[in-house]
Amino acid sequence: MPPGEVERLKPRGPALSRRVEGAAVIGFFGLLAIIATWPLARQLGTVIPGDLGDPLLNAWILGWDADRLKHGLQGLWDAPIFYPYVRTLAFSEHLLGIAIWTAPLVWLRGGSPLVAYNVAIILSIVLAGAGAYLLGHELTGRRDAALVSGVAFAFCQARIPQLPHIQMLWTGWTPLMLWALHRYFAGASRWMLVAFAFFWVEQTASNLYTLYLSAVPVAAVMVHGVWNSGRLRWRRLGELAVAGTFMLATFAPVVVVYREVREHYGMRRSQEDVEQFGADLGAYGHGSLGIVPEVSLAPMLFRQYAKPVGPEGELFPGLGIVLLSAGGLAALMLRRGSVPLGAVYVASGLVAMLLSLGASPAAWGRPLPVGGLYRFLYAYAPGFDGMRVPGRFSAMVYLTLAALAGGAVVWLPRGRPGTKVAIAAAIALVLLEGTPRSIPLPSVVELESSNHGAYQWIRDRAQGPMLELPIGELESGARGHGYGYEYMSLVHQQPILNGRSGYNSAMDKFYGGPASPLAELERFGDSIRALRDLGIRTITVHPSFFEDPAFAASMVDALRTQRAQVVEEVRFEGMHVFTLAAVSTPEREPLKPLVPESALHRVSPSAMRLGANQDSERLPRIVDGDLDTRWFSDGRQRGQEIVEVAFDRPRDIARLRFETSERSTGDYPRDLQVDSVGADGQTRTLFRGNTVRQLVDGIARDPMNAPIDLWLPANTSARIILRQRGTTRIWQWAIDEMTVWEADRVR
Repeated sequence: MPPGEVERLKPRGPALSRRVEGAAVIGFFGLLAIIATWPLARQLGTVIPGDLGDPLLNAWILGWDADRLKHGLQGLWDAPIFYPYVRTLAFSEHLLGIAIWTAPLVWLRGGSPLVAYNVAIILSIVLAGAGAYLLGHELTGRRDAALVSGVAFAFCQARIPQLPHIQMLWTGWTPLMLWALHRYFAGASRWMLVAFAFFWVEQTASNLYTLYLSAVPVAAVMVHGVWNSGRLRWRRLGELAVAGTFMLATFAPVVVVYREVREHYGMRRSQEDVEQFGADLGAYGHGSLGIVPEVSLAPMLFRQYAKPVGPEGELFPGLGIVLLSAGGLAALMLRRGSVPLGAVYVASGLVAMLLSLGASPAAWGRPLPVGGLYRFLYAYAPGFDGMRVPGRFSAMVYLTLAALAGGAVVWLPRGRPGTKVAIAAAIALVLLEGTPRSIPLPSVVELESSNHGAYQWIRDRAQGPMLELPIGELESGARGHGYGYEYMSLVHQQPILNGRSGYNSAMDKFYGGPASPLAELERFGDSIRALRDLGIRTITVHPSFFEDPAFAASMVDALRTQRAQVVEEVRFEGMHVFTLAAVSTPEREPLKPLVPESALHRVSPSAMRLGANQDSERLPRIVDGDLDTRWFSDGRQRGQEIVEVAFDRPRDIARLRFETSERSTGDYPRDLQVDSVGADGQTRTLFRGNTVRQLVDGIARDPMNAPIDLWLPANTSARIILRQRGTTRIWQWAIDEMTVWEADRVR
């Protein structure tokens, strides 16, 4: 074999016009895609496959991307969700690799993100089938085998549960990457290396997970290709290095944004997340239960197990694909000589399967001692700990199975009637198993039509950021409406505090969580003032979205009573729109620094002596530098809690900072009084009030630490006494970390 020539299972087939073949393959898979997803093709602008959750999020992303592509990507990352935070598009996949193909459907007169999304669903099947077809043809040299590979990859039964995750359907660039690599190592033009780089950029721009997923088969093929390049080995290593440099340079701006967002917002997946969404080995024998295929010969080969829940727990590819892959594997095992490419694919598939089990692998609920590789990557590979769902490595397992399925055809003689019948039967079986009997197609018409006039009215007023109620789980009302708010931001075009994404925002969690200040109607005015401090100018209330109509009515009434802060109410059918007064300069005074940062000097914990009237043993935790430890009161806030800080000498205390962990967000003091006691025993009150405004301001500035900053007037304090005078139904008073600064001020 000449240097650089890859080993194939069989010689290449007779020549056929590439254009004719390409058009036929695309047409074939396009027709299958329309049939498999029917009646989606005739309802492109009214329904969405799956549910009104993640699909609606991804449709919104494609709509936002299309709008930004029209403006040269200006402001791309600052999507209008999770106000007041920036670069919020990076809270999830950016999907630009999909959007560049579907954006024209949004730009068309009367076009919509919904049409773009639904077309992208259909195109994902075409891309997967055509990509695997090219790869199968390269590996076997036979078009009938290539067709089997294409159908096996595009209609793998495990793709059905992934319908809500369009990025996981758009993995068809990966077989194209591998096809281009094979052509390059086979001695084709260097343009094949350029094609590989293009496909890589497209794949990573369509699905960030595949930065790691596709690395498994790509690395295996590269090692095999370089090893068999003979005297061309060093030249090819150099060319691969150049291509790799170009690819990384192209991807670098995206990496920078995601890295900055990750660091600023603390976006890391916990070990518990990784353990929860790692696939159990038994999941590969567990078929889809949510969307049942037309034919499922083995929907559940093995008993059920505890994890994971959802698509990553339904990984059975289909009995037809398993049998075909077994035939391809048998053909591979009978080959002799140097390591064939089929063995390389088997090895990469096994590695992908191992990684899909995550950091704590299990087989039918029993632990497996093979999680070291994943734990190593989680600890040391940049960005690897941002992946929540290790089970998605299964996509590369299916690519291996598709390649092996095509290899099974080499057992059959070419062109014989019996061969054609056998291949047709195999393809029919795969299609029947991989085609859902019915796809949930919830209507988006009601979402788009209800309150559309109200959102247009808001757009025309263009007053600025909004809050839509209910939010999150506030009184268990919002349920999935956050996705709808997000989607409709494409209509009103104003930033919203709400949102749904791969990660949630600290502000959305605070206002939509159990500690939401909006739920404390007795302090409702303070909550509205905190929102105005943020710049919120509009609050919408959707009474029908609340599970408790009485609470919805009380929310509307509470807003109406805030006459000094709410300047207008406009009623639409099913929706109230309240306009808030712009915050004035005097109203901002409590949040403004009284001393420049450069004039502040931190008071060392060693210069302070702490005391409390409750559980003083825990007090050292508030100055230990660890946000995970805290002091907290005995039970709910009753208005009698006291913490005292005595200094080694009289000091001018300029700022108190209380940092807040996520678990303590609801435990802020509802009525805090800060008293200064001088060396002469004289007491002076420096601050009194609800600290929710300071907390909201801190969550906006520093979402990881949520600092409550209290700026104090000039004083000479031997002691500072913190008196919590408010009362709550359930929330205690907690201090996770306290920092004290002094300043030299002219009195």
